[in-house]
Amino acid sequence: MNSTDLPHSTAPSLQQRAYNIRRHALIMGQVQGQGYIGQALGAADLLAVSYFHALRYRADDPDWEQRDRFYLSIGHYAIALYAALLEAGILPLDERETYGADDSRLPMSGMAAYTPAWRSPAVRWATGWVLRWAPAWG
Repeated sequence: MNSTDLPHSTAPSLQQRAYNIRRHALIMGQVQGQGYIGQALGAADLLAVSYFHALRYRADDPDWEQRDRFYLSIGHYAIALYAALLEAGILPLDERETYGADDSRLPMSGMAAYTPAWRSPAVRWATGWVLRWAPAWG
């Protein structure tokens, strides 16, 4: 996408969304006392444009068949994705405080194998060595 594809009236809204994504990430990191905050701060603009301009999804129906898929291939950016999903209303705001906690649906890294309660709407992971099968997932 080039700059002419984005209406000027949309830019302030996306800037606010990116700010909110950063804020969610900072709150999650503060609650846990750790997290990959730098990744979240850096990815906020990309996620704001993705979730609030480009992707088709329904916050109230995360399994909607016609939704676009967003694949996160870097597990350490999970906090940024959670923040975007919180901002989009896909994840409930009260889960923000559970980031990184035992049995949370929001593990610190996207590698959820160590989190028994993992199942989050609208999130399918393809990170690390598992990524080699991603093309087969369509």
